Amino acid sequence: MGAPGQPGYYPQMSGGVRQAVQPGGYPGGYPQAPASAPVNEIHVNVKQKEIFIAVVPKGVEGGASFQTTAPSGRKVTVVAPLGGRQGLEFQVHA
Repeated sequence: MGAPGQPGYYPQMSGGVRQAVQPGGYPGGYPQAPASAPVNEIHVNVKQKEIFIAVVPKGVEGGASFQTTAPSGRKVTVVAPLGGRQGLEFQVHA
């Protein structure tokens, strides 16, 4: 006879009747909610973080913000690193 939670485990029931139990299950299955029970749905709009390289454009100095495009096509506003100038590449986490 197997151990509780393992295949082949047959718990002793009153009256000496054995019922097969699936691993992690209960004799007769799990109780089901009535069909009329409300369903709580949660919709979450989670933006995937992207890491990419941005390049400081012409006319932007360090500390100034500018818009760039993430690899996904999303427009992102970033701030040029202090001391940055045209052509500087820096990593963006957005």
